[in-house]
Amino acid sequence: MVDIYRTIQLNRADLDAVNIGNNRRALWPYTLGGTIMQRSHGQAIVHGADYVYDTQVVGYLHSFLAASGWEWIPLNDGDDGGEVLDFERNFGECRYVSAALELLFYAPAPYGFEIPEDEVETVQYAGAHGAGFLAAHDPATAFGLGYNIIRPDTGRLQEHCFLWPNHWVTEWDGDFYDANYNRRYGTLPEMALVQMAAKTERNLEDRGYQEIVTTVDLRGTNRAALDGVYVRTSGNDYGNALVQRAVQLNEALGFEARSRPFVGPFPRPYDLELPYTIELD
Repeated sequence: MVDIYRTIQLNRADLDAVNIGNNRRALWPYTLGGTIMQRSHGQAIVHGADYVYDTQVVGYLHSFLAASGWEWIPLNDGDDGGEVLDFERNFGECRYVSAALELLFYAPAPYGFEIPEDEVETVQYAGAHGAGFLAAHDPATAFGLGYNIIRPDTGRLQEHCFLWPNHWVTEWDGDFYDANYNRRYGTLPEMALVQMAAKTERNLEDRGYQEIVTTVDLRGTNRAALDGVYVRTSGNDYGNALVQRAVQLNEALGFEARSRPFVGPFPRPYDLELPYTIELD
């Protein structure tokens, strides 16, 4: 184990105390962080500067992770960015990648860009109403993470978007950097294609559990096809069968289903008496 970036991460409160021994220094160029910093420094020389960072570094992190086979798995919680940059982890939720970018920004030279550590942080966004949001999504540029919505009217995947209960990004200097999607936002709401207006949950008689979210009113807009109620079911046979259906549908497109799917949109408003299920042959 190299443990260069994890050492820096553990000493965030006192970066002057960081001591990377010679043996580990020799391995630094072969870490993910070392690869990115060398690339950044090389590009900076071309432009007559010390370092290239900001959106270019977001792109470097995203592309090198993709090339090394990073798997975006929303159900695998964690925020050990050092583990990612030391090439000791190749899967996890969005916060891992956001924390890796945060660490690159504040790590001391030559390991990072030496931005004051109190000026950079990871930030969670759960939508304008705390109920989640739909984001523009392309599995081909999102580490193979497949779609997570099955439409009740067609039984097929809702392509081009992903329903997030929340999402992590990296904030610095008033901007929000998303190394998972390789994007930059001026404000957090910019990451939402559609906002969810409300959420609720309920326990089912067969020990199942449903999470229910409803979009803001999209009727009469160019996104009316996404308007309505979305339901995620777990804890019962139907919920497990939905997972398998999502796996099959995503595999047919060349992607992987790595989270429990939602089914939607159903017509609004939410009705407690309705089952919100679809036929699964």
